[in-house]
Amino acid sequence: MKKKLVILVTLAICLIMVGCANTNKETKAITDWKNDDGNVSDKEFKEYTKNNNSLSYEKDKFVIKKSENVNKATADDTNITTYSVSDVYLPKDMARKLLKDDLTKTELLTKYIGAAQAITVDGDKTTVSFVTGPRGYENITFVFEKDKLVDKKKDF
Repeated sequence: MKKKLVILVTLAICLIMVGCANTNKETKAITDWKNDDGNVSDKEFKEYTKNNNSLSYEKDKFVIKKSENVNKATADDTNITTYSVSDVYLPKDMARKLLKDDLTKTELLTKYIGAAQAITVDGDKTTVSFVTGPRGYENITFVFEKDKLVDKKKDF
């Protein structure tokens, strides 16, 4: 009887430890962009987002999915790399949510990079810019040092 009780208690402790140890939820990339802005027609939205998801961030690396849409430039005499993508757009409601979320650099890049217009990596400093709003006239910029957000700017 004691042996069964010890096995049962050990099994219960193992199950609790496994359940508590796996509290990290996996951040997944947004790949389906929906038009939630009443000021942007479906035709405009389709044009604005035609190059969304051309760039992704996987395992702490930038992955160019569609090379014809992504311009990667590295300065010869510096450690600065810039990724630029035209015709990408972050829907307004997603932009508002992104501004409220407290994401790390890895989480932001993994989830939202498909709509990022420009990413500049300068050593430990990473700057990520998005276009949003009616007619794409509004911008959001995030600046990270290592994985910590140090600046957030919006012009709306």
